[in-house]
Amino acid sequence: AQAPRALAALRQGARLAFGPLWVTADAVGSARTSLRWTQVQRIEVRGGFVAVRAYGRWQVWATAASGIPNLCVFQALTEHLAGAGRNDD
Repeated sequence: AQAPRALAALRQGARLAFGPLWVTADAVGSARTSLRWTQVQRIEVRGGFVAVRAYGRWQVWATAASGIPNLCVFQALTEHLAGAGRNDD
């Protein structure tokens, strides 16, 4: 039930924090870097870490999944937003 509310907040321009990571309707990022959704290939949990892969540069951010509050909400949002970015071609 949190993911629909979070998605609605993003549509209204909110920036949502998930521990060291943040999400907006346009991008995902951390304290060191950010990527627009159109650049994101996928975001997944591998070996206990959140990995962000970007088209063309195979950049991987590694953040411990245990340090991400509301990990399921983060995953639902990022899956939706990354998919939406790919479908805008």
